[in-house]
Amino acid sequence: AFSASALVLENCNGGKNQKWSLDGNSRLVAANGKCADGAHLKACGNSNAQKWKHDSSRRLMSQAKKCLQPEGNPPKKGARVVAANCNKSARQVWK
Repeated sequence: AFSASALVLENCNGGKNQKWSLDGNSRLVAANGKCADGAHLKACGNSNAQKWKHDSSRRLMSQAKKCLQPEGNPPKKGARVVAANCNKSARQVWK
């Protein structure tokens, strides 16, 4: 989910702030038209921090070699989602 310019962990509810898509430029685009840029929402551009792929381990990995994961272990509702070094943590697995 997103709140203002931050990415946060929320229970799935089908809300507009939980709608995302990968566009033709591999950018992760929120329903408000802004792109995930590391752990923030920004105007869409062409930086590697805005280009993502869902890899074979089901991680969201940027071309800047960072993976999205919620803070905390275990993460809790409302936790910030951050761009961290990619690893084998279950916190980096997205469906």
